[in-house]
Amino acid sequence: MKTSYLKALALAVVCFTFAGTVNAQMTHGPVAGANIANLSGDDADDTSTLFGFHLGWFVNFDVTDNITVQPQVLYSGKGAKTELGDEDFPLNLNYIEIPIWGRYNLESGLHFDFGPYIGFLMGAKFDGESEIGDTKVKDSYTGTDFGIGVGLGYELESGLGFAANYDMGLSNIADYDDGDLKNTNIRISVSYTLGK
Repeated sequence: MKTSYLKALALAVVCFTFAGTVNAQMTHGPVAGANIANLSGDDADDTSTLFGFHLGWFVNFDVTDNITVQPQVLYSGKGAKTELGDEDFPLNLNYIEIPIWGRYNLESGLHFDFGPYIGFLMGAKFDGESEIGDTKVKDSYTGTDFGIGVGLGYELESGLGFAANYDMGLSNIADYDDGDLKNTNIRISVSYTLGK
């Protein structure tokens, strides 16, 4: 676990340092919201959406008048509900995620987002039926996740922003024989830009 924390911290420092050297006029602020997560892949036939949340911080800097780059560092709850018999049980996968959004901004405040993300698994827990019990299953999943995201948002002149993003996992997170699972997630976010 310490290795994962160090990787996340190192990557975050690189992102923010790069942002600072590219443009001294940075803005930044908090971001939080809801996750609507699920899993895809050959082993995801009996899964359904799981609601979670994300919380973190962003740094925003201009490349041109209309294009900005926004690295974020988020705590993000993903996973899915798994059907066992007549009931659904949650598989909670908790990540430190670093999305790096390329953003095209319109004068109206509307913006379009696209970019990669990397996630570091902090914990995994399956709340199964009584004979299984509440089980920590982190060893069954890879330590990192990678994917791309697209999104749409709107920011008011006050700095208050709203966004909806879809993240599609590209890496197989199943760490067992012949496993095939990928994260999918819809993020609904509220943010506030400081120093605007």
